[in-house]
Amino acid sequence: MTLPEPQVCRSCRSPIRWGTDANTRRLMPVEAEPSPTGNISVYVDSTGDLHLVVLNRSKSAAMRAAGHPLFLSHFVSCPHAARWRKDHH
Repeated sequence: MTLPEPQVCRSCRSPIRWGTDANTRRLMPVEAEPSPTGNISVYVDSTGDLHLVVLNRSKSAAMRAAGHPLFLSHFVSCPHAARWRKDHH
């Protein structure tokens, strides 16, 4: 699987990738590289778009055990994340 080229976070300038959350269909930034503590599986569709699937703890552990790379939401590490999160209340 070839991932789309990383972009740069407009706030902290870290490399990120944008993908569409499979459940909410919202764009979401993820870290550019896989993480050993990640909980987001990614796949690229036939048009080259990146799609994200947020996994629960047991599914994340199973995917890691199978050698599947998982990613973290960029909201975990971005020092300006609160500025960009949408309020869902």
